[in-house]
Amino acid sequence: MDIHFLGTGAADWSPVPPRPHYGPGEWRGFATTLLAGCVLVDCGPNAPAAVARFGVDPATITDLLITHGHGDHYQPESVAALAAHGGLQVHADPVLLPELNAIPGVQASALTIGEAVQVGPLHVLPVAANHRLDRPGERAYHFLVSQGETTLFYALDGAWLTPETWSAIRRRTFAGVIWDATSGDTEGDWRICEHNSIAMVRLLRATFVRQGLLAAAAPVWLTHLARTLCSPHAELAPAVAAEGLTLAYDGLRAVCS
Repeated sequence: MDIHFLGTGAADWSPVPPRPHYGPGEWRGFATTLLAGCVLVDCGPNAPAAVARFGVDPATITDLLITHGHGDHYQPESVAALAAHGGLQVHADPVLLPELNAIPGVQASALTIGEAVQVGPLHVLPVAANHRLDRPGERAYHFLVSQGETTLFYALDGAWLTPETWSAIRRRTFAGVIWDATSGDTEGDWRICEHNSIAMVRLLRATFVRQGLLAAAAPVWLTHLARTLCSPHAELAPAVAAEGLTLAYDGLRAVCS
């Protein structure tokens, strides 16, 4: 499964790049990821610009998965901009559907915890994410994303896993994981109540490996990184690479197989 990280930042980044050219991780757009070349996960304020910046033809994006409705992950104007290139199938929490269905070119359908859906070429199972939301009744989602025999665990935003989610995934095998690492290498920050730190990801990965969900050498990508909580990319990336973790950056392309 092809993975293209178009945005790897948390909500504390500016939506406008400080300069037109920057090195890996020097500036991060809000988190958005293109899977299998045609399925976008999340669509915040700078998603259309990221699609253009990294040479993605917006007409090839057929489907959009929305993890939750926070403004850095979902903006109706951005969805409309992508839908204008030939229409868009959007898969989201039922609370968001009335707004989505009012956007020209959008056909929206509801996600339900534990009910698998076909999203373009991908088979997607939504599970609950541990993340606070503002709209009454809305849920946040992680996704088990499968293409053929390959299954990727896409897990942002969220901290740890709920017992409900662990029960749903505990007998699965993942070829790789994309994990929220908002709090980076900072200790003592309150956001670990709804986001991971890198220390938390270490524990999660160790549990996945010990319980047979993940091979020890399987790829793990860290994304949704907070500007105010993470050491500079040039310092942090090699440090986590030494323990088998990849610090994602805007424009990074990878394969999960």
